[in-house]
Amino acid sequence: MASSRLARLVLGLNAAFSTASGLLLSIFAETATRALFDLSTPPTATVRVAGILLVLFAGLVAFAAMRRSLAPGDVRGIAFADLGWVGGSVVLLAGFRQFFTDLGMVAVAGVACAVGAFAVGQLVGAARMRDPNRGASEHPTILQTRGRRHD
Repeated sequence: MASSRLARLVLGLNAAFSTASGLLLSIFAETATRALFDLSTPPTATVRVAGILLVLFAGLVAFAAMRRSLAPGDVRGIAFADLGWVGGSVVLLAGFRQFFTDLGMVAVAGVACAVGAFAVGQLVGAARMRDPNRGASEHPTILQTRGRRHD
């Protein structure tokens, strides 16, 4: 299997960032909601749950990064989950910006940029790996032309 070093590196960074973010949101949920949201009743419980879910996601990402055999499909799956986070962030900022403080908008945008960078790095890392689950039949033109002379 081709090197999975880039994919593992980016997955590790993603796991560390997700763990730190999740712990901050879950432990300091009240402070975070006051800083991020401009609401009379901030969604403290929602922020705490989001933090816990981020820590769980980080655990899955770390597990994938540490597996002896890393499959490109797993890396792409995590990257697509990250792209989903970025898309959700865009929706929040475009459609619900009135609920955020200025700091909240900057935080959502900044995290989305970091997560988007992880997604790109993971997709590039996955593309550099050979996928053992892909059969030779998926690339018949390459296999059919190898070894033949084309005069």
